[in-house]
Amino acid sequence: HLCICLFVGSAIFLAGIENQEGSIQKVGLRCRLVAGLLHYFFLAAFCWMSLEGVELYFLVVRVFQGQGLSKWQLCLIG
Repeated sequence: HLCICLFVGSAIFLAGIENQEGSIQKVGLRCRLVAGLLHYFFLAAFCWMSLEGVELYFLVVRVFQGQGLSKWQLCLIG
């Protein structure tokens, strides 16, 4: 899903980068549509990246949690 979001966002950027009107003052519907779609797809890509980061964090925590003393043993020592 992340790769799809990044690919579609890049494709929209490349397709919408051309200024058809030739004037910066005239912001047409096409420019607004491209800006909205870029915002959506790159925000979705950011959300997918953050979810993958959280998943990797929990995978690492589970691996290292099994080693060492358990919580019960630490409470007895404390």
